Amino acid sequence: MNNLLSILVTTCRVYVKRGIDHRFGQLFHRALSRRSDLSLVASIKQEKHMKFTQYFFYTRQRNDRKNIKIEWIRYTIDNPAKEEIQSDGRIRRWAKISEANNKYLRVVLLEGGETVHNAFFDHSFKEES
Repeated sequence: MNNLLSILVTTCRVYVKRGIDHRFGQLFHRALSRRSDLSLVASIKQEKHMKFTQYFFYTRQRNDRKNIKIEWIRYTIDNPAKEEIQSDGRIRRWAKISEANNKYLRVVLLEGGETVHNAFFDHSFKEES
């Protein structure tokens, strides 16, 4: 864990110093201050093409959402079992995650379909037959 921490600290300093990817620096500093899951920071860093709202980072602090992997969010976006457009233009996508006891993950994207606003296991989702 210390090796991962030192690598992330060094990476964060370089990124913040160069003004690159400011959101990553903010997220990393928040994770350090709360001693939260540093693997989230590392996995988000690897997903360079994914965008997240501040609300997403805020809700990730909840115990029921900490274990949702970024790979599962990417899978849900790319392979939805169902998709709906909300009245405000946001896009809801669901996918069954076998690694999570076949629970359905709901991912809410902003209007453009590029930015993740929310992600959670939807216990009320019923698969259409």
